[in-house]
Amino acid sequence: MASCPVLPSDQTAWRDLHEKQIGFDLPLDRPDRFIEVLERFTAMGEHEFQIWSSKAREYGTRLAENSDALRATRALLDQAMMR
Repeated sequence: MASCPVLPSDQTAWRDLHEKQIGFDLPLDRPDRFIEVLERFTAMGEHEFQIWSSKAREYGTRLAENSDALRATRALLDQAMMR
């Protein structure tokens, strides 16, 4: 919702972020992919980055308005905190 494309692990519930132009779900065992994505974002022109930012904000807003998605996110975070 902060208008920033996201870079979560591919071990979360959020998948196919690249196709939605809202971020990338990345494997934890591939730090090189994280670097590639950061380089891609830094090489983007302002217009393209604004598109990704806008789509990320819209997606976050939709999730925040969806009570099922909020419950699932809270459960995921609660589980992660217990480890």
